[in-house]
Amino acid sequence: MSSLTASFAAQLDELESSIRHDWRWPSPEAAFSVWLAHRVGVTWPVDPLGIANERWREAPILATVGFLVGAGRLGGPETELLLAAVQDLTEKEALPADRNSFMFRPTELLGITVGVVQLADDAQATRRWLIDALRRGQPLFSTDSWSATLTNWAARLVGADVQIESAAPDRVETMALRVLWRLPEFENVDEFLAAVALRGVPGDDIDRSAATWAALHAAVAAAAGQISVVASKADAITVVERLCRRFPAFIVQLARRHDGRDTLVVRDEYDVQDALHAVLRLHFSDVRDEEPGPSHAATTTRLDLLLKGERIVVETKMTRPSMTQRKLLEEIAIDKERYRSHPDCGAVVFFIYDPGGHLKNPVALERDASETIGTVLCRVIVAPREHGADNLT
Repeated sequence: MSSLTASFAAQLDELESSIRHDWRWPSPEAAFSVWLAHRVGVTWPVDPLGIANERWREAPILATVGFLVGAGRLGGPETELLLAAVQDLTEKEALPADRNSFMFRPTELLGITVGVVQLADDAQATRRWLIDALRRGQPLFSTDSWSATLTNWAARLVGADVQIESAAPDRVETMALRVLWRLPEFENVDEFLAAVALRGVPGDDIDRSAATWAALHAAVAAAAGQISVVASKADAITVVERLCRRFPAFIVQLARRHDGRDTLVVRDEYDVQDALHAVLRLHFSDVRDEEPGPSHAATTTRLDLLLKGERIVVETKMTRPSMTQRKLLEEIAIDKERYRSHPDCGAVVFFIYDPGGHLKNPVALERDASETIGTVLCRVIVAPREHGADNLT
């Protein structure tokens, strides 16, 4: 195994050199590479630069932004621009006769889909539009193995019942895509590693090289027993966000117990923390509460909840009449500084439960306080964002 490991290491170096040589920014292919590296939890060898906001309504740039949001590289104000841009898509013909559309460019399709999925409930109309376009376009899409796999991946992300059958045998890079798509199940890893050992690695296109590079990192680590699960932090954050968005409905339903039996009554932040902890345990195997945090201003603090494997901290707060939005922003700013130095924190989700509707502008709060500080993604989620938790079902 040591000789094979050395061979794979050499191939990783070869792929990385190819990626650096072919790097062009901004482009969907380069951003796709960043997203794949994030998906398997490895450091990307090239640092992406910024993107001019005025170009975000161009499909290639929109796909680039979608991948960056999925990789946790953009957040806060950028997600508002992304939402406006993807909403514009629904006013256009998705499947023009000349096929001059991102729907026929699989990497762009996947990037835009990743962005739409990250926007969650805010982009449901665009999501439905994409599902309809994928269904109508199924007979028209390319059937080469690479394109078909990317299109199928996009369909899976948005929940479209679309399956493009490949008309050609799998190449190494397509096998890599399937390894990455199915993480953390690690299906066909042995087959992929055998193909890399026998056929070598592609080095002609940055997206294909990057797919093989990322899959090889994950597959070698899995085969060596170094990790049992490689989970996408971006996917994990999406799960946490959806659970927080539906938290008010969950609490309302808890109160509707048969025969009026005892239930959890949420009166303060500790009740919120306990309830959310129980919900997170349904989705994540290692959820820890009251974990020691780094000292700040000579004071030792504790983290509310920590998803250990995903390196995500979840900080819970509950509003009250005396809490102003400005005061809440100040508390969040202090917390952000604490988390920057915590070794287990790659991202932090601030969940603010506002059943009384005390916040004047929760949407602005989410936008203004969500950002990336250094390498730590900070996401702020307010629920409900409109007063009326009792009306949720």
